[in-house]
Amino acid sequence: MELVLPRNYVEIEQEEMMYLEGGAVHSRVFYNKTGFRAYYALGAALGANAVYGGYLTAGAAASGLGLPLSMFTGVTAAYQGYIAGKLVDAASDAEILYSKYGRYRLITTSLFGITTGAKAEMV
Repeated sequence: MELVLPRNYVEIEQEEMMYLEGGAVHSRVFYNKTGFRAYYALGAALGANAVYGGYLTAGAAASGLGLPLSMFTGVTAAYQGYIAGKLVDAASDAEILYSKYGRYRLITTSLFGITTGAKAEMV
């Protein structure tokens, strides 16, 4: 089975899609350890905060403060844990790239100002 595009389709670039959807991509090239160390630190801080958020979620649910509060703290903790994982993965990749090539690019993506991902790539 073959994929067929309509005759009147318009091809748009990745930057245009991000503009239309409200997303942004930020990248910076590093020639030292500063970038991945910052990502490690931020990932550790968000990870610790996610654990504390899980504690708050359990406390809110157990104390009877209600479902809305426990859902809010649970979703926030899950988001922080997800981003912490992305940052630490990117930092680890960047550290390897730095040790091999002496430079690397860190890329952070966001949607409406909320961070959605992070990665490292070779320059």
